[in-house]
Amino acid sequence: MEVAVRSLPKSMQLIAETELNESPNRVGDDIRAMINWIHSQPHLKARLEHQWILKFLRASKFSLERAKEKMDLFYTMRTIADDIFDRRDPYLPEIQLALNAGAVVPLPVVTGEPIRAIYQTTDVDPDLMSFESRIKLSCMFMDVLLEEYEEISICGLCLLIDSRGVTYKHVKQTTLHLLRKIYLCVTKAYPIRVKAIHVINMSSIALILKSLWIPLLSKKHQSKIFFYEGNGGDELYQHFPSNLLPPEYGGGGIPLSELIAQQKVKLESYSEWFINDQKYCSSEKDRPKDSPIINELFGLEGSFRRIEVD
Repeated sequence: MEVAVRSLPKSMQLIAETELNESPNRVGDDIRAMINWIHSQPHLKARLEHQWILKFLRASKFSLERAKEKMDLFYTMRTIADDIFDRRDPYLPEIQLALNAGAVVPLPVVTGEPIRAIYQTTDVDPDLMSFESRIKLSCMFMDVLLEEYEEISICGLCLLIDSRGVTYKHVKQTTLHLLRKIYLCVTKAYPIRVKAIHVINMSSIALILKSLWIPLLSKKHQSKIFFYEGNGGDELYQHFPSNLLPPEYGGGGIPLSELIAQQKVKLESYSEWFINDQKYCSSEKDRPKDSPIINELFGLEGSFRRIEVD
């Protein structure tokens, strides 16, 4: 079987080889090994495009076993986390509301650099725009970025979270169950590299969410999160160049309203793609009993009461 994948700019190929253990002479064999493994898994309904499989290999630093576990978890989450992955339609009212409010705004992509995006709390009433719809939108954008840019698997993702506007309603919407799903999706299932998360405009209410979120993370991932009481200033610009940030965040880039409009059109153009993508998932009744990801899913099917706030 002939393996065909996209070539990379020299700078990105160097990162792939030195940081991700990619060996151009071995890529074809590794992709073929992954395809053979997929065919041997009765519970997986997975995409077989070579470029798609390569993303999992890169995100696993070319450990075949880690790539298998990541892909298995990726499709399993699409089955059991239906609040995030069911009905992924850009035209759903709740997704349109989140899009128009700029809940998630990818920034212009620079070749060979990490993908950068802004996650905003916004001033929309949480009763109208739930935490689940924000996370669903975030995952939809990650899928689009994975389709269009190799940077997110090779150079990584830098996320800017603006916690300005966090209220007790946001806290009450948050469950440990949902936070656990988000953690598994972003750090262990999606074939991306999380480079850093910068949280600005921290308030006393936002600190409550921090106290719930941080204990769920590994020490490695905790070290990649940075908190700022204000807007981050010069330290933030080291990770988010001012020419990419919109004026609303102190930069000289494209205004936020234009970025929101551009990304809305982009996501809506993937409407048919999301419909087709729904067929890729896992069939849990067919899962082998010795599946290595069972421990990752322990307790995920259980439920947590919503956090009570006095």
